Amino acid sequence: MKILKVDPHYVPYSWAWSCERALKSLGQDVRMFIYRDYLSKNRLHRLAQAKSRFIAGIDAWLMNKKLLAVCRNYQPDLVFVSKGELIFPDTLAAIKKLGIRTVNWISDDPFRYLADEVLPLYDLFFVYDPYFIEILGKKGAKNPLYLPLAFDEEIFKTITLTAGEKEKFGSDLCFVGTHDRQREEMLASLAGKFNLKIWGSGWKAARSESLRANAVDKFLSPVDINKVYNASKICLNIHHEQTRWGVNMRTFEATGSGCLLVTDNPRELRNMFVIGNEVAIYSDKDETNSILERYLKNGTERQRLALNGQQRSRNHHTYAHRMQNILKTVEEL
Repeated sequence: MKILKVDPHYVPYSWAWSCERALKSLGQDVRMFIYRDYLSKNRLHRLAQAKSRFIAGIDAWLMNKKLLAVCRNYQPDLVFVSKGELIFPDTLAAIKKLGIRTVNWISDDPFRYLADEVLPLYDLFFVYDPYFIEILGKKGAKNPLYLPLAFDEEIFKTITLTAGEKEKFGSDLCFVGTHDRQREEMLASLAGKFNLKIWGSGWKAARSESLRANAVDKFLSPVDINKVYNASKICLNIHHEQTRWGVNMRTFEATGSGCLLVTDNPRELRNMFVIGNEVAIYSDKDETNSILERYLKNGTERQRLALNGQQRSRNHHTYAHRMQNILKTVEEL
C-alpha cells in the first residue's frame, strides 16, 4: 500500500518517526509530509504570522496547496494524518475526489485542535480515548474508532547505564510529565517521604518548594526518558485531565522500558494490563504511600511486575501493533 503520512513535526524518535518506522517494517511504501515544514521559519515572518490571521491564513493556504499537489503526484492509496489542525476541509474533500482514503489518528483531545467540519471528511477517525467516540459520531465523524496509544520498542527498552547516568537519572520514584495543579497536589504529598525526581516542563512554577527542588524542568529526549525509567525503581503515572477513560503514552513507555508502573486507574487500563501482576494501581494519596512503600521494600516483587508489564507491552502495545490494526481496518473498509 502507498501511504502518505501527514504529521505536524518530524524528529528522530518522535511519534511521526515511530509511525513511519512501524509502517515500513510492515512492508508499506511510505512517504512523509510534515506540514509545519511548509510554514515560514523566518523569525520576523513568524512574529507577523502570530499577530495576523491573514498572514497565518496565507501560509496555511500555501501548505494545503502543496499537500494536494503531493497527493496528485504520489497518488497514494491512503493519506494517514496525525492531528492535521492546519488542513482545510476543501483540501480533504479534494483528496477524496482523487479516490484516496483518509485516516486520522490523534493523540490529543480532537475537539481541542480540529474544527467540526473536517470530521466527516475522514473515512476513519481513531482516538486514543473511547470517551470521545460518541461525541465524534454526533458531530458527523463517519467511523470513529478507539485505538490506544503505543510505544516504540527501539527507544523504550532495558539498557545498561553508566555510573554517571545512574547518578544523573536515578531515583526510587520518578514522574515524567508536565506540571498541572492535580499532579502537584499528588506529588507534594510524596516529596518528603520518598526519593523523588520529577522530569518535565513547568515544575519550577510549582507552589511547593520541595517539588521545585526535586524537579528537572527541561525538555528530555525520548532516549533520555528511557534512561530515567531504567535508572528508577518505580514510575508514578498521573493522567492529565483530558484523558477520561483511555491511558496515556507513559503507560506503555514506562512498562516497555522495564520500570514498574504505579498508576491511577482509568477505565481502559484493565483491558490492556493485568492489575497487580503487570502494573500496580492506586485510588488516593493514602493508598499511594502504602503501595510505593510495599514495592520499594520488596525488590523481587517489584521486578516481577516490571518484567511482566514489559512483556505485555512488547507483545501487544507497540506502534507495529497499532499500524497493523489501522491497515486491517482500512482494508476491511
